[in-house]
Amino acid sequence: MTLYYLTGEEIKRGDIVLYLSKNDERYAFESPVMKVWDVVKTNAGKVIGVALMHPNSDNPVIYPRVIHTDTDRQKELAEQPIKFGDLEGAYTTTETLILRSDVFRLLGFLMRDEQLKETNEKNHAFIEQKIAQLIQDNNGLALFYQAKCIAYPQQNFDTYLQSLVQAAKSEFTPAICEFALEFFIGRIIEKDHQRSFGFYKEASELGDCVASYELANRYANGIGTTQDLAKSVEILALAEKQCSWRAKLALGSYYRFGWLSSFLAPHHQGYREINKEIISSEKAFFHYTHIVNQAPKTELTALMNAQYHLGWMYQDGIGVVQDYKQAVRWYQESSNLGNVIATNNLADKYEHGLGVEQDLDIAIELYSIAAESNVVAAHLSLGRMYLQGRGVEKNLDLAQKHLKEVLSAGIDQIENMQQEAWQLLESFSEDTILKQAQRILAQPQNYSNEEIRKTANDIYKPFIKDGAKFRTLLYVEMAKRGDDAAQSQVGDWYLKGWGTEINYEQAYYWVSKAMGQDNWYAYYQMGYFYENGIIVEQNLEYAQELYEASLKDTQLFPKTINGKPNPEYEKFYRLSNKDALAGIERIQKLIREQTPKWMFWKR
Repeated sequence: MTLYYLTGEEIKRGDIVLYLSKNDERYAFESPVMKVWDVVKTNAGKVIGVALMHPNSDNPVIYPRVIHTDTDRQKELAEQPIKFGDLEGAYTTTETLILRSDVFRLLGFLMRDEQLKETNEKNHAFIEQKIAQLIQDNNGLALFYQAKCIAYPQQNFDTYLQSLVQAAKSEFTPAICEFALEFFIGRIIEKDHQRSFGFYKEASELGDCVASYELANRYANGIGTTQDLAKSVEILALAEKQCSWRAKLALGSYYRFGWLSSFLAPHHQGYREINKEIISSEKAFFHYTHIVNQAPKTELTALMNAQYHLGWMYQDGIGVVQDYKQAVRWYQESSNLGNVIATNNLADKYEHGLGVEQDLDIAIELYSIAAESNVVAAHLSLGRMYLQGRGVEKNLDLAQKHLKEVLSAGIDQIENMQQEAWQLLESFSEDTILKQAQRILAQPQNYSNEEIRKTANDIYKPFIKDGAKFRTLLYVEMAKRGDDAAQSQVGDWYLKGWGTEINYEQAYYWVSKAMGQDNWYAYYQMGYFYENGIIVEQNLEYAQELYEASLKDTQLFPKTINGKPNPEYEKFYRLSNKDALAGIERIQKLIREQTPKWMFWKR
C-alpha cells in the first residue's frame, strides 16, 4: 500500500516534511521540519504509518514493536523461541511514528531529500520558501504553522486569527481545536465555553481524536454542556477508535476502577461513584498493555501511566497472576519517564526485597527522589527509616521533618498514612503538633497569625484527640487579634457546636465583629440569625437584606457574551452564593405563606 500527502505526492524515504506533533492530546510544532525515515509496515505488509527522524540524521534509534495477531499468539503459546522476523505483526520504527490515519493531518510535503542536499547552506531559506508557497496555496497545515509559529510569537493576533479561520475553512481540524482552546481559556478572544464545546464537537465529527478526547472531558465535567457521564464514555470510545492514546488510557482506568477517574475531580458529580458492573480487570489490562506495546515514545503521559498501572496490577495480582518481578519492571519503566508515584513504589520493592534483591541504599535514594516531588507515601517511608535507623544512620530530626510533611499534606484518601505519622511522632518527638498548639496558647504573643493558622489546620485530624477543640482555641486567638476570617469562622463553630459547645452569645459576638470589618460571609451569618430569631428578634426583611449583601460577584467569567447572559457566569455565581441564595429563597417563600390572600399585591 502506498501512502500520499494531502497535496498528492507519494510519501518516500528521505522526504523533508512539515510536521505537526500530537503529544498528550495537544497539537504543537515542537520540531516543525523533519525527515521521513520510512513508511512503516509489519512483516505481513500491513502499513502502520510513517516514521520520522531529524533532518540531519541518517541513523536514528530504532524500536521494535509488535501487533499481536492470532497466528503470533499461537506461536507464543507453543513456548518455542520466536524470531522477530517470524512474527506477522512485528515492525520497527523510530521514536516519532505518525499513524496512517494521522498522516494527512500532521505531515506536509516540502521537498525530496536530494533537493535539500542540492541547496546546501541555503537549506533554511529554501525550506521557508516551500512553507510560504504552501501558505499561499491555502494549505491547512501551513496556515496553522503561520498562526502558531509566526503570527502568535510576534503578537500579531489579527494574522493569527485570520490564519486559523482560513485553515478551519479547509476542515483542518487542529485549527478548529485551536479555536476551541481559545474560547475555553479566553486568551485573546472572549471566553465562551459553549462555543468551545461546539468547536470540539465539530472537529470530533471530522474524525479528530484530540477533539473527541476533549469533548469526552467536557461531557464528564459539564463544561459548556450538561454533564452526561454516559455520553462521555461513548465519546471516549470514539476517540480510542480515532487512535487517541489518552482515551485508551482513560478507558483502561474506567474499566479498572468503575468510574471516570481520568476526568472527575472531588467537586464533580459522579466522583468516586463506583459502578461495579463496569469493572473489568481483563479489559483494563488489555488497554494498558496495548498502550505500552504500541504508543509512540512521544506519548509520555499515556505511556508512563499505563506502565504504572501494569506495575500496580502485577503487584496486587489484579487481572493477572501476582508477579513482583513484572511489577518492578513496569514501575521502573514508568519511573524512567518521570512518574514519581512509580518511583515511590519501586523504592518500596527495593526496601522489602520484592521482585528484586533488597537494597536499602537504592530504596532511600528512590524515596528521596519521590519525596522531593511531595509524594506523601515517600515522606512516610523516609520518616520510618530515619526513626529506626534502617538503611541510614538514625536521625530523629530528619524523621520528624518527613513525618510532619505527611501530617501537613492536604489531599484526599491519606488518613491512614497521617494517623501512622502522628503515632510515630508521638513515640519520640518533643515537638508534636499538639505540643506546638499548647505552646502557642500559653504564649500567643510569640507567634504570627500565619503560624497559628497553620498549626490550627494541621491539628484538625480525626485521630488527634481534642484536635477540634485546640483548632477552635487557636482560631479564637486569631479572632482576638482582629482577623475577620477567624472571627467569622469562630462564630460559625460556636453556632454549630463544632470543636466547642454551642454558644449563641459567643457566635453572635464574633459574627458581629467580622461583619464590622465588612467580611462578606459574616453578612450571610448575621442574616441566618435574623431569619431564625437566634439571639435577636426574627426579622425576615432585614435577614434578606443581609443575605443580599453577602452575595459575591465573580470576575472569572463575563456576565454576558454578545449581549446574552453567560451560562458559565450564572453557574459559578450560583455555586459561590448557594447558601445566601437558598436563604433568600426560604425567606421569600415564608413571606408569601404569611401574607393573607386578600393582600395579593404582596404575594
